Amino acid sequence: MVYCKRCRYSVRNWHSHVNNSNRHNFCDDCDIDFATFNALQNHWRDVHEYCQYCDEHFDDEWDHREHKREEHFYCDDCDKVFWRDGERRLDEHNEEVHWDRYCVDCERVFQSSHNYETHLRSSIHREQDIRCPMRGCNMYFVSAAAMTQHLDEGSCVSGVNRHKVNDLVVHYDRNNVITNSNRLLTYSNSSPVMSITTWIVTDRAWNGSRWECYLCNRDFRRAEDLERHLNSPRHEQKIYRCPRSDCSREFTTLGGFMQHVESQSCEAYRFRDVQDVINGLETSMRTIRL
Repeated sequence: MVYCKRCRYSVRNWHSHVNNSNRHNFCDDCDIDFATFNALQNHWRDVHEYCQYCDEHFDDEWDHREHKREEHFYCDDCDKVFWRDGERRLDEHNEEVHWDRYCVDCERVFQSSHNYETHLRSSIHREQDIRCPMRGCNMYFVSAAAMTQHLDEGSCVSGVNRHKVNDLVVHYDRNNVITNSNRLLTYSNSSPVMSITTWIVTDRAWNGSRWECYLCNRDFRRAEDLERHLNSPRHEQKIYRCPRSDCSREFTTLGGFMQHVESQSCEAYRFRDVQDVINGLETSMRTIRL
């Protein structure tokens, strides 16, 4: 027998008693008896995965957070639920605390300010007012980078692909403002020219179970997938470079370089030479004949 001081009588089974008596507020996990139910709830809230608004317990933090995301006005970054007038208070909280990465129109908080700025430059918030300069193509894009990627991928009806774009840029950028002269081959007259390698997959790429790229050892289920990988920019020379000496990032495609410029991560576009090259390329693209 165990004597219960709070109830002032002896019991045979202590745990059964405290769990079934309205005089006790017992936490089984911690083996603690609280004076009031409010104190027990505060303990559950502070120590365990417990939703005080729904009076519901969860097995782990992930399940608890998922519940708060789905059922409440909840700030994931701050792990805070806004209960009364929750929608308005959550909006105000995001505008005040996460102002540098919170989109008011979309009511969405981004992981970083960079992701937020990328979102603002997307078609959700920007008009598609940049037209593809190639003849016969009437597609419009939200940015020059998006338009350039369209050409790099070979999806333009003109038939232009990244090899044509690279060749044009190399010939236009004579002073190597955005191209790396060390990555370019030249003829005897020193006129720059791009080398183009076309890969064909043979049975020698079969490793016994998959088709393997000997350059990076990545394997593929089908031979055509490996061939597509080999003929992508993945293993091509990084002929484009950021002209800023404190950046010097390199890229395999013009689209990658343009994305870097438009991200404003290093303010490369402030350079007059960079502006002249980029602005002049659009005019030169119109002269391409296929």
